Amino acid sequence: MKGLAALLLLGAVAGSVSAQTVAAGDPKPSPRWVRHVDRQNGLSIQTPARWSFKLDPVPNLVYPVIPFAVGSWDFPSGSDSNGCAPSRALKQLPASGVLLWLTEYPRPYPQGFHRRDFPARPKRFKLIHRYFGAYECVGDSYLIRFKDSGRFFQFQIAFGPKARAFIRKTAERVLDSLRVKRAR
Repeated sequence: MKGLAALLLLGAVAGSVSAQTVAAGDPKPSPRWVRHVDRQNGLSIQTPARWSFKLDPVPNLVYPVIPFAVGSWDFPSGSDSNGCAPSRALKQLPASGVLLWLTEYPRPYPQGFHRRDFPARPKRFKLIHRYFGAYECVGDSYLIRFKDSGRFFQFQIAFGPKARAFIRKTAERVLDSLRVKRAR
């Protein structure tokens, strides 16, 4: 049974890596974690091997860009008619699950935002600023805006109502693994 479990894990990791190739120079993923690479947008992020990673999770969104989303289950892409968040995935968020997505705003500072709205990326991300109700087409979620490599980003993180501390710490670790290439 032990050998079968290892074979299944190896298959899951191989499947994830084949979908998104690890770029040269990227640090190796943690054990049982996979690095997903978005070459088009110069981004990469690590997740537990069983999590899902989707490029362009809201394909009908024109502005701002959501390069990718990450979830603790195999979530669907797409959104409802408003098209401003991965709402199909949010509707299926498991009670103990997490969904996070990265939004990138163009340079210079987007209309309606100020320099103070995008502080320098912190050394470690912390889930502190939780918004209740509706923020940018989303119910309860955490929001983190930051600047990295001359680019302007926003992470949004939604948890199921029964998500435990472990899943929250894992989500912070996923956020910390983000790698950003300098804007062209």
